[in-house]
Amino acid sequence: MKVNKHKCFRGYIMAVVLLLVIKNNAIAQTILPLEQALKMAMENSKRLKADSLQYGIAQSRVTQAEHANLPQLSITSSYQRVSSNITPFNIQMPTGSFSINPQLLNQSFNAVQLNQSLFSGGKNAYNKKSLQRESEASRYDIEAAQISLQKQVLEMWYGLYNATKSAYIIETNISTLQERKKDMQTLLKQGLVLENDVLKIDLAMSNLQNTLAEVKANKAILNDNLCIATGLGENTLITITDAEIGKLPVKPEQSRDEKLWLNRPELRGFSRRVESAAYRTKSIRADYLPTLGLFATFNVDNPNQRVIPSVNKFYPTALAGIRLNWNISSLYTNGARVRESKLAEQQLLRNSEQASDQIQSEVKASLHQVSKTLEKLGLVQKQLEQAKENYRVEQNKLKEQVTTPTDFLEANSILLQAELNLATAQANNELAVYNSILSKGNLLFFKKQ
Repeated sequence: MKVNKHKCFRGYIMAVVLLLVIKNNAIAQTILPLEQALKMAMENSKRLKADSLQYGIAQSRVTQAEHANLPQLSITSSYQRVSSNITPFNIQMPTGSFSINPQLLNQSFNAVQLNQSLFSGGKNAYNKKSLQRESEASRYDIEAAQISLQKQVLEMWYGLYNATKSAYIIETNISTLQERKKDMQTLLKQGLVLENDVLKIDLAMSNLQNTLAEVKANKAILNDNLCIATGLGENTLITITDAEIGKLPVKPEQSRDEKLWLNRPELRGFSRRVESAAYRTKSIRADYLPTLGLFATFNVDNPNQRVIPSVNKFYPTALAGIRLNWNISSLYTNGARVRESKLAEQQLLRNSEQASDQIQSEVKASLHQVSKTLEKLGLVQKQLEQAKENYRVEQNKLKEQVTTPTDFLEANSILLQAELNLATAQANNELAVYNSILSKGNLLFFKKQ
């Protein structure tokens, strides 16, 4: 029997391609602890990288302002070849004649210039201080962005946990109802229950399946968003285990100091920008005043203009002096610029006050949320105990045929809701505590950079 080598080769290629496709489309599963999720998100954040670049730009501007106070040194050099179509002017003397402008065809002028500002009304100093405050504000912008990012990751991480836990509880409940349906079908054959009783269980399972579909869709969205935030592959299935819940770094009662809201980087950033605006106003005011500076020049020219008559030779000369400059028109034109700068300063101050009120309200709301979720956690634990006991009683009654399937389904629904409430109550309480920590300007698990 002959074997077609070309067909074998094509089959081998198709098998390799199929394996590669399967490998690329394979769903990777990973357990993602909260601390790791926050770390990966901060390392992957494009916004933090952009803010870091902005901070670097701000620092560079401060350095440029510092250089403005240094002596300004420059060197100029030129060479020129002049035409020979000019007849030199000769002066006749009893002892002979000489030329005032001899033909020097090759000419070169070289100078080293030095300028040093002595007084500018404090303009350079105010500019430097203004830019320093802007640089500090940029650093606080990074901290604010880190806090905002951590809040987003917290919402996604705990949301994914709640969705996963809810899906598991609903699936378990559907399995339980399937077992009860088998029991009811057996009783139906014996003529002990009506067909409508079985239909009620089917309806309850259908409702749970619809709810499960919604929960899984929300879970998929949260999983994708968390993958994007942390830089995980798009086909990664994130798992958050029950062991990851209950790892609070502080107890809820240890984070109730409301005055810590003053530590928020947004407020510190506003404070630095208000100071920067005040220094800008002072810098503009400095334009009312004259400027004073030193200058010096060292020349090596051929011909040297100070040598008469000109000779074809390099002569070094130097000069030094002091320069006073006063733009008198600034006394009546600079006022509008000063008023504009002061208005900008007042605007920043009002924005800072508005942000302060909002942040203070946010901190107080976060503390109330901690108290609310902690109280709710205690209530749902008690509710679950009652729901379990009620379900046990109704289940026994159903087996003994002393209750209706409707009462059993109602007990099952109450138990399901209690289980869902407990599953999410602890996670929501931890989320509230973490948010209260962040609302006071403190990062989770990390020191401020």
